[in-house]
Amino acid sequence: MKTYERSKGRWLAGLVPSCFTLFLLPPFLWAQSVVDQQQPVIDTRVGGLAIGGYYQQKLAQVVTAGATGLLVEIGLPVAGTSGSLVVQIEGVYGNLPNGVVLTSQTIPASSLPTFYPSPPSFRRITLSNPVFMAAGTRFAIILNSSGDFGVFQGPVGDSYAGGNLYFDSRPNAVGVWVCVCSFAGDRFDLPFQTWMQTVDNVPPGITCPANVVTTTEPGQCSRVVNYPSPVATDDRPGVTVSSNPPLGSAFPKGVTAVTCTARDAAGNTAS
Repeated sequence: MKTYERSKGRWLAGLVPSCFTLFLLPPFLWAQSVVDQQQPVIDTRVGGLAIGGYYQQKLAQVVTAGATGLLVEIGLPVAGTSGSLVVQIEGVYGNLPNGVVLTSQTIPASSLPTFYPSPPSFRRITLSNPVFMAAGTRFAIILNSSGDFGVFQGPVGDSYAGGNLYFDSRPNAVGVWVCVCSFAGDRFDLPFQTWMQTVDNVPPGITCPANVVTTTEPGQCSRVVNYPSPVATDDRPGVTVSSNPPLGSAFPKGVTAVTCTARDAAGNTAS
């Protein structure tokens, strides 16, 4: 397996002994993105893992989705010197990538650090074509390149229980994925984050003001009424309220019903 020696800034060769259903849902159902899965620990004591280069090394981190939603971003502590980094999301069969590309994103080396930043940080890579994931779905983050790239590795041990890290490099046969392990048999995981936009189908709550009783001025058949505003609540930001007839309208004599409506950012309503 190919590694990257941070201190000298060059590549080193070394040994480190399902099926999907895709749904297209209306955009108004989606809310802001949140971190769904992650292995945030970066081990800066060792060199990073090479991507591409002479050995044409590919890396694959298997992940298990924790929530149902759109996978929109991947966070990785990556660096590159030439070419382009290709981040693919593939399906998984058993424990290994199955070769079915669900979405792909290409990032030029010019948009990434040339060497690993200090302190290390995650680069958020936005997927131009987000992909739907149901909770419990296993998928693989595939890292490949047409140049020279590297990524920090995680600590020794099972730091992420939802999947394993694998590599595919020459002189091994193309498509043969091997678990990234130490000579002692301890495996590694990539430091990564997956950002998900989750489905919001829960309507907001709304509390309407009490009935208002008032009188008109002598000789008038209507009166402007400034009744209290309704109060809306939701488990996510962005909820708005409206009333019909609106606050400050002229109300005629008699009884007029006012309809108050709360609408959240996903378009769910309550009245």
